[in-house]
Amino acid sequence: MRKGLRQIATHQVRLGMFIERLEGNWLDHPFWRKRFLIEAPADLARLRASAVAAVTIDEAKGVPLADDADAAPAAASPPQRRRLSLPRLALSPMDRERARAERVIQQSRRSIARMFGEVRLGRAMPLQRALPIVDEIVGSIDGNVTALFELTRLKSVDSYTYLHSIAVSGLMIAFARHLALDEDEVRLLGLAGLLHDIGKMAIPRAVLQKPANLSPAEVALIQTHPERGHAILLARPDTPELVLDVCLHHHERMNGGGYPGRLAGEGLSRAARIAAICDVYDAVTSVRPYKKPWAPVEALTQMARWDGHFDRALLERFVAALGFEDQRDRVLEQGAEPAQQEVSVNGFSDPSA
Repeated sequence: MRKGLRQIATHQVRLGMFIERLEGNWLDHPFWRKRFLIEAPADLARLRASAVAAVTIDEAKGVPLADDADAAPAAASPPQRRRLSLPRLALSPMDRERARAERVIQQSRRSIARMFGEVRLGRAMPLQRALPIVDEIVGSIDGNVTALFELTRLKSVDSYTYLHSIAVSGLMIAFARHLALDEDEVRLLGLAGLLHDIGKMAIPRAVLQKPANLSPAEVALIQTHPERGHAILLARPDTPELVLDVCLHHHERMNGGGYPGRLAGEGLSRAARIAAICDVYDAVTSVRPYKKPWAPVEALTQMARWDGHFDRALLERFVAALGFEDQRDRVLEQGAEPAQQEVSVNGFSDPSA
């Protein structure tokens, strides 16, 4: 254990201590952050009332444990079952990461389907269930930044919202890491990406999965999903403000031509600008039954041509974040040419519908 780190029982935690790690499952505790300073008595009370038995504190960043207090003993390891050892074929590092990404996607897809299904039934948003999914996506991104995105490109009609949520979460995590943002903000952006389309659970499936062009009334209905999602998340008083902001404003544009608030320029947060880029990029590069996908470089070139849609400086850095640093000048130079018509999804002009 790193110098300064110390595992203690939850009842030994005091105000002013810096929590480096909450031992156990995400589902056992009421916090969206992993590392934080215990400053508020209410947070201390929530921690003590949770199912978390022990935490690791960083005594270099906060109040140390008193000398007369005993640290929590290490938990005994459960007995290990003896397993039959069978020879395994050696996998390349890329194959291992691809297998891991596939496992993350399948597990996350099932979890999101259950979570979103409860919302569709009118139940409260189970925010705590989203946190382990974000951690799994973070782990997959750490291993290989491309494996996850390759496997989420193929989207069927019935799985689109779930896989799109995973992909946007992963893109926002990877982009935030490239921007060297604080790790807490990285995970918050991942959570925001995962939940940005939660409002679509309030839209009838017949409209969401319609293979033909949408009518004007259906387009108007689809465009209510940011506000519906914001209301769903707002019903949870512990939903972080950044997550609420991304949910409500990921369809806004820099020129004020987006929805629902027609916000423009400095009226848009950095998180909302990041979400707008990641949301559209995944939409236009996805393989869908009624739409031919764009290749990554083609997608970035076309996005650069949509004047006033995205934050130009962030879009330039997004190109580099995806590993196209050597092609960035060409992408942006071609993107400066006259704009082509934006892709239409279900007859809806916004490509991330």
